[in-house]
Order: sequence, then C-alpha cells, then structure tokens
Amino acid sequence: MNSNQRDEAERLQAEAERAEREGRPAGIDPAVDAYRLVQRAVVNAPMPPVPLGFAQRVAARLRAMEESARVESGLTGFLMLAFVAGAAYFLLPTMGTWMPDFQSTLPHFPWTMAMAAGLAVLVAWGVDRGWVATHPRMNNSR
Repeated sequence: MNSNQRDEAERLQAEAERAEREGRPAGIDPAVDAYRLVQRAVVNAPMPPVPLGFAQRVAARLRAMEESARVESGLTGFLMLAFVAGAAYFLLPTMGTWMPDFQSTLPHFPWTMAMAAGLAVLVAWGVDRGWVATHPRMNNSR
C-alpha cells in the first residue's frame, strides 16, 4: 500500500464515520458504504467474556516483567562499572607520560567545577533511584 492508497483509505474511513454520525442514507458512494459496514461490524461486535483468573495472570506477568527489568538494570550498571574499571586499569599506568603534554596544550579548564558538577549529577541520580524504589506510586515516568 503506497501513500496515495493509504490517504484514500483514511479519507474513505473518515467519510464513513461522518456519514454514520449524520445518519446519511447508503448508496451515494459504494466505497464509503463498504467502510460503513465494517465500522458497524466493529462497533456492534459482541464483547467476549473475560476468562476466570485473567486479572491474576496479567498481574503475575507484570510482576515477572518488573523483576526482569530490575535484573537487566542491575546487570547494565555492573557492566558499565566494569567498563570504567577496565578503562582505568589500562589508562592509569600510561597517563603519567602523556597527561602533562595534554594539559599544556589545553586552555585552563576548571577541573574542580567539572568534578563538582559530575558529583552533583551522580547524587541527583542516586536520590532519584532511591526515591523511585521507596515511593513507586509517586513516580509518573514509568
């Protein structure tokens, strides 16, 4: 289905909805009448009964998904920490040789302010994670 066909189908569907709302008689446009029949069938379709235990099964699946997300989040954090530790392990021994040259080529950079800003971001992240863990109903982002 290309964009012209999709636009035409959307136009016919909107026209069928408008014709149903206004109660216009059928027979003016056969394509619109076909969409009207489909719309009536969808609107008037009987609702199947909900099986017994449906809510409990959905709640159990939700708990399982939340637990899975918690495990994945922990593993991701661990892998990021391992990456940083590995990078530090390989970079720190050689930094003594190239870091003085690197600093002399850069303009003065406020390292203390950058570290303070990074620490503030980490503290805010930690507080947010702690808040979400202790107050799940107050969190609207998930």
